[in-house]
Amino acid sequence: AYSVQLFQRACDLEITGTLDDTTFTMLMDENAPSYLLNVGLNGTDVEEVQKRLKKLGYLKVKVTGYFGADTEAAVKAFQKNNGLTVDGCVGSETREVLYSSSAKKAVSPSKSKSPSPSKNTATKDPAPSKTAPADPPQQSENNNSGLPAPDSGRVETFINYAQTLMGKPYVLGGKGPEKFDCSGFIYYALNKSGVMSINYMTSAGWKKSSFPTVSKSELQRGDILCFNGPNGTGHVGIYLGSQKMLDASSDEGKIRITSNIWSKNYWNKYFRFGKRALY
Repeated sequence: AYSVQLFQRACDLEITGTLDDTTFTMLMDENAPSYLLNVGLNGTDVEEVQKRLKKLGYLKVKVTGYFGADTEAAVKAFQKNNGLTVDGCVGSETREVLYSSSAKKAVSPSKSKSPSPSKNTATKDPAPSKTAPADPPQQSENNNSGLPAPDSGRVETFINYAQTLMGKPYVLGGKGPEKFDCSGFIYYALNKSGVMSINYMTSAGWKKSSFPTVSKSELQRGDILCFNGPNGTGHVGIYLGSQKMLDASSDEGKIRITSNIWSKNYWNKYFRFGKRALY
């Protein structure tokens, strides 16, 4: 099932782990994509690669499970040091060498000399490129709650894509590309924007997820809002900041933006928590 999920991720299909007709047809196609990890992917396989890179001394930041600019830089350094094609992607060849006993460790700086850094000496992690969002920071320096700070690059990519879906009709159970319910909208926008590969989750699924839980006072742009309305009906939306929410509304029958949500009794009464997925 996990292998099927990886293949579905590569084909930009709904990630279910089930070998349905569409997945089977694409799997049997002679042009079916091979396994490849690159910028923008998220998953336990990315996490394992990061752990291996960290063990070999190439990755200096926290293991997150998200393939961002820091991970790409670590992969390129590994490839260069091991005589591989330097493309920053983990395909079959790079993966084989990475997990082999002959994998070369990162070269440690010499301790015998302590030269003063020149103006051209890089002292920080490589800055993220326009196409490679940075790996999530370990913790916000200005956050006393201990919550990880949102990754602004990924957040804006996510929201910009989600807003392109405004006006699309609400249909219960809809997961796109033309019809959505509230959970399907979040699921589709996260996956299609390229910021994260994630399974479909209702508000109950978000509650059980391992993503950091955020209180109302700690909400930041890009956080997922979770509500539990009358009769236990759940709802999710995207927090845009300034009391604005982007969601697929069953009442309005479409994807819309609602303003001043904390000034309205319904949203205040039934808000339960936020979830920070992009950090």
